Amino acid sequence: RSMEDYPFMQFYEAGIPLSVNTDNRTVSNTSCSREFELLADCCRMEEEQLMDVMHQIYKDSVEMSFADDDIKNELEKVRIF
Repeated sequence: RSMEDYPFMQFYEAGIPLSVNTDNRTVSNTSCSREFELLADCCRMEEEQLMDVMHQIYKDSVEMSFADDDIKNELEKVRIF
């Protein structure tokens, strides 16, 4: 029914890999930054918690990607948050 009803934090705390996406930026007129802002608002996250969530989503994305292990290892070295 609404973003507030979605059990994002329950899934996150249970260790279920999650993603935040824009789907089609030109149609939805959004960005990943904006989607994370919406998530933080809906889940009432403080900045430190949001940074932890964003970092975990990034790590999970790299781990589950189809990239080879060398590329994954390089990406995991990148500190974006």
